[in-house]
Amino acid sequence: MYNLLLKIDALFQKFKIYSLLGIFLSLIPKSRKIIFTSYPNYSDSVLAFYQFMVAQKANNRMIWIDVRGESKTIPSNIESYNFLSLKGLYHFLTAKVIFTNNNEFFRIKASNQVLIDFWHGIPLKNILNYDNALDIKLLKHAYRTDYRISSSKLCTMLLSSAFGNSMSEYIETGYPRTDLVLSDNNEDFLKKLNIDKGKKILLYMPTYRAGYRNKSDGDYSYERLYESDNFKKYCKSKNIHLIVKLHPFERHESGKYDYYSIYSDDDLIKVGLCSSNLLSIADNLITDYSSVAIDFLATRKPLFFYVPDLSAYHSNRGFIFDVNSIFDEATFTSVDDLIIALQNQFSLEYTNKMEIYSDLFFNFKDTDNSHRLFIWLTKKYPKIFLS
Repeated sequence: MYNLLLKIDALFQKFKIYSLLGIFLSLIPKSRKIIFTSYPNYSDSVLAFYQFMVAQKANNRMIWIDVRGESKTIPSNIESYNFLSLKGLYHFLTAKVIFTNNNEFFRIKASNQVLIDFWHGIPLKNILNYDNALDIKLLKHAYRTDYRISSSKLCTMLLSSAFGNSMSEYIETGYPRTDLVLSDNNEDFLKKLNIDKGKKILLYMPTYRAGYRNKSDGDYSYERLYESDNFKKYCKSKNIHLIVKLHPFERHESGKYDYYSIYSDDDLIKVGLCSSNLLSIADNLITDYSSVAIDFLATRKPLFFYVPDLSAYHSNRGFIFDVNSIFDEATFTSVDDLIIALQNQFSLEYTNKMEIYSDLFFNFKDTDNSHRLFIWLTKKYPKIFLS
């Protein structure tokens, strides 16, 4: 299905249907309205930058557009519309700027609209042009934005290669979600989650296994970790509360259990949080091939990889950055080995290596990423952001 969509997209490109549509839509007058849309809904860098703009009391009308029909999860005090509603279409067609983290609207934006993509993660695994299973010739048509945000030169090189666009289209001001990851409001976050502030927080965030090429990327059951008797004993003995945050595509009954809690994105939205806030409160993170591993590097806190399906995942999906090679002291295929590592310290050599990677992925490890982007926008588009 994915390759079929790309072929259709390429045909539309060949016959200039998108270009003609963009010209036609540009005839509709645009105002200084700003559209925000993200996946998961109301989260990630889009949410962080929206919150910054609200705090700045920006003189723009700011509207959330829900592409996937999930607007019930957006707080009621936020102006939001379903994309396919009359109001949603109207505001989309008459807005000047669109912020997204998942390339929403890239095919149908007007030529006089500005589309800025935050992208939702710095990938460890193969995506787009790095994936040999996809038709690279078609991908050059697939992801068009005016600008894409980046956190460093390495990130710019990585994403420009993946998307097949010019490095000049990247703005290296840092990801607004990093402002949330490095927030110091942890006591407030724990209160919202009803977790004792005296607990040590261990966060588990595995990625999605059903690949976008109609086959599984790995063979894995995420319950294997937190249903392990040995892991349960370890957490209880160390006064640890385990937070399990599954990928948005995963469906699992959320709730608070014996020594762990499972949260969906909707659960977090209801209490005014998102996944980036969980990275902030976590003392340690356990993941596998998820891009949250890179986001967590900015915290300088211990990061672990539980990858019982490492061989299968490597064969089926493959890596841009080989987890087992780069994170060699922190990568485990068994629960018992992971438990041992959680109780010990990394070598000085490995710690120094992680500092180097952290510096390569992040030019800035602070909470001013939204502010830097805003300053850039005011210089590039003063009539929109300063009027």
